Amino acid sequence: MSQGYLSIETRVADGGIPIEGARVYIMPSQRGSEVSDTYYSNYLITDSSGNTGFIRFDTPDPAITENINNNLVPYTVVDIYADADGFFPVRIKNVQIYGDTQSILPITLIPVSGSFSGTQNGVITYEIPQSQLLTADTHSMSGPSNEQTQPLIAEEIYIPEFITVHLGTPSSNARNVTVPFTEYIKNVASSEVYPTWPEEALRANIAAITSLTLNRFFTEWYRSQGYDFDITSTTSYDQSFVEGRNIFENISRIVDETFNNYVIRDGYINPLFTTFCDGRTVSCDGLSQWGTVSLAENGNNALQILRYYYGDDVNLTSTDDIRSAEISYPGTPLKLGDSGDDVATIQKQLLRIRENYPAIPLIPTIDGIFGSSTDSAVRTFQEIFDLAVDGIVGKSTWYRISYIYSSVAKLAETVGEGVSDIFSEDIPNITISLGDTGNYVLLLQSLIDYISIFYPSVPSVSKDGIFGRSTEDSVKQFQKTFGLTETGIVTPLIWNAMYQVYLNIINSITPSLPNQGFPGTDLRRGDSGENVKLMQTYLNTISRRYNTIQPVTIDGIFGGDTENAVLEFQRAVRLNPTGVIDVSTWERIVELYNFEQTR
Repeated sequence: MSQGYLSIETRVADGGIPIEGARVYIMPSQRGSEVSDTYYSNYLITDSSGNTGFIRFDTPDPAITENINNNLVPYTVVDIYADADGFFPVRIKNVQIYGDTQSILPITLIPVSGSFSGTQNGVITYEIPQSQLLTADTHSMSGPSNEQTQPLIAEEIYIPEFITVHLGTPSSNARNVTVPFTEYIKNVASSEVYPTWPEEALRANIAAITSLTLNRFFTEWYRSQGYDFDITSTTSYDQSFVEGRNIFENISRIVDETFNNYVIRDGYINPLFTTFCDGRTVSCDGLSQWGTVSLAENGNNALQILRYYYGDDVNLTSTDDIRSAEISYPGTPLKLGDSGDDVATIQKQLLRIRENYPAIPLIPTIDGIFGSSTDSAVRTFQEIFDLAVDGIVGKSTWYRISYIYSSVAKLAETVGEGVSDIFSEDIPNITISLGDTGNYVLLLQSLIDYISIFYPSVPSVSKDGIFGRSTEDSVKQFQKTFGLTETGIVTPLIWNAMYQVYLNIINSITPSLPNQGFPGTDLRRGDSGENVKLMQTYLNTISRRYNTIQPVTIDGIFGGDTENAVLEFQRAVRLNPTGVIDVSTWERIVELYNFEQTR
């Protein structure tokens, strides 16, 4: 008997908001039964970062996962149930825990809406199937008839921000989900292979998964056939993707290190269509998943394993063009004692992330110097987001900071655009549809963009005031998500439904977001409280633009340093320099703060 570990993370809006105080219940798998009352006898509470910490479980001996002839289930299975006030409860059946392995179960909570169609008896439910290696399912991937001459639609190879997965066979009436590229690779690898395998075997399998995915994306294999997705979740066509599953820590780490690496054949730029199969129940002309284990145990590295299956003329290459990143990785790790613009970028992003993840220590000044405060902030970020805690901003940490920053900045941008006042007047009593233009269309697009942050099934749209095909498709997806007839036409009934969804979101997340409205009373020296703390946070952000404003300690106490910062702010924006935050000063601080979040 061995032991394995599981941590649950409860978040919303692409990681932009952690859910503190969510209740997490754990019980032995019921294998399809309804939620048992034993869920409600004991539970864990998530911390300010939305995490439970690691929980220990008894598991089978991980050695059995390296024996190709062993048919025993090599992991412990439990059910997880999570709920929080204002959000739909989520149940994940058959979560897998392996011996000597840590895994993370990320749970995305969705604000309550009475008409949301994605629940079973009011609960969002996911079921994780048996490991792909224990099933009789086969990989019979169809690829380009000539992998070398198949043209790429794009002129360059890059790592896309998101990939759209069809949760069924290509022609089935299944849902599409759009997920971050790295999260997709982690999910597939956690579904396809055992995390207890030798590391070089895992690296070879992950390289094959990544390369096949990029080949599907850049040849537009499915989109060129008229489908609206990039890849399917079924092994009879592609590779296994399981919505809602847990991810294994060592697989996550390898993907973070190698997600921009893929397989090519000498003389070609396109990612190789890297077919693979299990190598036990099915043989193929590509990589054998079980075969990678013995090759790794015999001392072969990932590239040697790949060449064994695909030929000596294949290599691993990489691209630094990561379209999801705010700024590309500088190429060398950043650490204590370093300085420069790249350090300032990390400081700026961590300071913004801290507003949603308060456990991250304050970096008092964006000075481009990697000092002790930056080191502490990096280490805490790494701990929260399941990275190696070493205080070094390597590629994995850089891109994770960039991704989380993009998520929280998008949230701030949307709120800052005045979405909270979007229905300050009456709900529109008109009908708009394909071909219409104008302010009502712009209002619709702003609503869709906001809702899409919290409901991934609703695609975001460009806010251009033109009701085109993409806006129509997003309206249809909204209607489908909330159990309405899919017409693509926005009638008064649809306006009202969107308003109700918007209100439910606001009511659910308001405690996690800053209150930007003037509190009704001026703030001055000697005051204290959350409103003072909020203004200190905003002034520190604004100080990056105005070097006369010195950053202050965010402690909620209106002392001399805060008064001086207010005075300098008022001088910079040509307000009467009183050192008092009245309604005019408050509104101007909020306005400039929101502007900084969109830069």
